[in-house]
Amino acid sequence: ADYVLFELPFNLKPPMLEDVIFKMNVNGYRPLLAHPERYIYFQDPKLRELKRLKQSGIFFQLNTMSLIGQYGSRAMRTARALIREGMYEFAGSDIHREQQLPVLKSAMQNDYFLQLLSSGRLLNAQL
Repeated sequence: ADYVLFELPFNLKPPMLEDVIFKMNVNGYRPLLAHPERYIYFQDPKLRELKRLKQSGIFFQLNTMSLIGQYGSRAMRTARALIREGMYEFAGSDIHREQQLPVLKSAMQNDYFLQLLSSGRLLNAQL
């Protein structure tokens, strides 16, 4: 599959986001949004914007460390809600330093991560 992993600005939703997703889909690419739980404008308890985006044919990749509050409580709550709603297809780490490995290990032992792993929804569960 031709997935295109992309990320967005954290504080301001790009006005052309839906157009870009549409164009990727039309051209045979599969848009994969990195860490949707971390974008401030998507941190709605009801996940309204993210549910709307999901209908446009986008895939979501969890930043696993979000599950234990590494990026704040709002990102953590949003990540957990996305898992409850079955909206992630991928999981990743966004690790930049070896010192972050213990945090990742802790996140991978989190009940929400284990729930996601056992859901059968992850397309990269073997990584």
